[in-house]
Amino acid sequence: MKVSIVLRVTIILTICFFCEKISGLKRRIKTSKCKYTFVVNEMDTSNCPNALSPVQADKEPEKSFQVNPLLPLNVPTHVVKEENSNDVKSWLNNMEKQLYEELKKSDVINVTLSKHENSLSKAEKTLRDYETNFTAIFRMLRYLENSIQDQYTMSKNLDKKLSGVMLDVVEVNNVLSKKVTAAVDGQIQGKDIEVQSVSKVTSCSISPGIVVYRDCADVFSRHKESGVYYVTPSYAPCPIPVWCDMDTTNGGWLLILKRQNGEVDFKRLWDDYKHGFGNIVNEYYLGNDNIFLISNQRHYELRIDLWDFSGNRVYALYKTFRIDGERDNYRLSIHAYEGSARDSLKSHDRVMFSTPDRDNDEYQGYNCAREWMAGWWFNNCWYSFLTGPYYNISKVRYRGISWNDWKHEQLARVEMKIRPSRIAPTNYEIQSTNDTKGADSKNKKAEFKNEQRGN
Repeated sequence: MKVSIVLRVTIILTICFFCEKISGLKRRIKTSKCKYTFVVNEMDTSNCPNALSPVQADKEPEKSFQVNPLLPLNVPTHVVKEENSNDVKSWLNNMEKQLYEELKKSDVINVTLSKHENSLSKAEKTLRDYETNFTAIFRMLRYLENSIQDQYTMSKNLDKKLSGVMLDVVEVNNVLSKKVTAAVDGQIQGKDIEVQSVSKVTSCSISPGIVVYRDCADVFSRHKESGVYYVTPSYAPCPIPVWCDMDTTNGGWLLILKRQNGEVDFKRLWDDYKHGFGNIVNEYYLGNDNIFLISNQRHYELRIDLWDFSGNRVYALYKTFRIDGERDNYRLSIHAYEGSARDSLKSHDRVMFSTPDRDNDEYQGYNCAREWMAGWWFNNCWYSFLTGPYYNISKVRYRGISWNDWKHEQLARVEMKIRPSRIAPTNYEIQSTNDTKGADSKNKKAEFKNEQRGN
């Protein structure tokens, strides 16, 4: 009996110890012979194996039992008897093995899930990279499309410019029908020498073999004295007389406009400004045809010298200068100002020439040339006006010769002169495609008129 009780206690201790490890159950265990109390941490019994029925000492044990291979395991009541202690151990080992196998399977599943998560992360990263690449490719395609469009626009502009050059050549051929023969070498003596237009000179009564000068810069290489010389612009049939200024900085300046005493009336029409007028020795305008041929045979710069009635002198220098032919109404092109007079000609850049009988200004419904009685590159109407009426006093109500950014008064003397540029021009300076609007706002029209009336 004692041995039986000890065996039963041992089995009960083993099972309860197992339950304590699993669930920490506080439970009271009874037998029919003895009473023992075991105190453990109180826990929920749902995590323990099925509770054991009371052990009867005198109950006959069963011979064998089958262990359920599935979890949770249901413990047979007869395993608690002393005769089946080996079966309990076997059952516990079997349960441990199954738990271990489940843990291994769980580890394998966790590893597989981790691999799948890594694969998914890589796939997401690849998709993001593809999205970034597609965005970059799309932007590149847009850039290429814009570049192609720009190239197409440039090609059309070049075609237009080429057509313009061809038309200029045709225009020159129409104006000039003879080849260059010769020119007079040296200075021309005389008090009155009228302006001559290359389109009107039909014969050259000069000796062959004389040195040909294209402009005053060529003359300056042989002659250092200012005066009247004959020059032969490219494609011109005969030489024309011009005034060469050898005394101003760098020398070799060819005067295209000279105002000093008002002896020559500048209130003239289109044909006069086309062919030129006046006295080379005194006052004159060289003529738009002559200026067109000379300014397009090389790259030229423009210098404007201004004097007031007190003897003060300032100048404005533009490093590039040219005018278009009559087909384009002798459009003015200037760029890169420097000097002491401040820039009053910039608002006239890319503006066409106008006369009282040919309105090409930018003032809609208003003829600036008719209002101011002269030919000039009027916009809305002007900031500078060097061909206006001459007045022998500085304070006048309606100013003529003016340069607004220097003085709001009549000027005493003015000279416009050109020579080959000393600086290679940029593409923008050679081919300016955007018309410059000197005073493009209607709000400035009243300001123009007030300034131009000497206010």
